[in-house]
Amino acid sequence: MVLLRAVISDQYPQGHKGPGVSRNRPSGLLTCLKPYFYLFIMLTIHSSLLTSPAFAEEKVYRINIEGMHCKMCVYRVTKSLKKLKQVKDVEVDLDGGTATVTLYDGEGLATTDLEEAVEDSGYKPNGVEVVGANGHSPDKEEEVRK
Repeated sequence: MVLLRAVISDQYPQGHKGPGVSRNRPSGLLTCLKPYFYLFIMLTIHSSLLTSPAFAEEKVYRINIEGMHCKMCVYRVTKSLKKLKQVKDVEVDLDGGTATVTLYDGEGLATTDLEEAVEDSGYKPNGVEVVGANGHSPDKEEEVRK
């Protein structure tokens, strides 16, 4: 064994392991995992494309609210509605007395939960209507189809 090491150390530069082993080429576990790594990267990229807004089915609700008169009222209602984990976005219209709530893709939420959130902020909800998926009103979609 010592003789073999002496022969290898004379023939190859320091740090080289001998015949059949290259420093430039990974071996073992890295070589085996490389295809799986590429597959993981490809799946990650494609899954983000499939969940993009083009394929999203966001539910949108409009809540009529009584008693709002200032920007602080808008802030309170917005903050209260955003506390719900399913809520993606909230837009409160002070002049119209409405709040438009957009949910995350595929999420559902009872209208009573939205009404309770408005009541918790100190205002009276006066009905919740489903505006539609992706902001399109179901009534307007039927008109377009006719």
